[in-house]
Amino acid sequence: MPSEITAVTSATEAPAVPPHPAHETQKPPPHPAPAAQPDTVTLSSAAKAELAAEQLAHDTPAQLAALAASGDIAAQQLLAQEAAEAKEVTPLPKSATQ
Repeated sequence: MPSEITAVTSATEAPAVPPHPAHETQKPPPHPAPAAQPDTVTLSSAAKAELAAEQLAHDTPAQLAALAASGDIAAQQLLAQEAAEAKEVTPLPKSATQ
């Protein structure tokens, strides 16, 4: 079976359709940026007490006394603890041990 190639002598081209302007410039609307929200942390009561004790440990004795006088319970407890510890380690006078 011989294969024949024939030339196309007449062809009609489809007319060029200009692109629709709305398709070229239409972009999806940008998503609004979410508002920056600060991170929040919730501390348990035990964690709050630990944090308060840590902060009080760095206070000067004058600051600690002022906080205790203003009603800060953690400062009052720390002062009481320090006073108890001071009494425990106070050496007895030499006359009492002889």
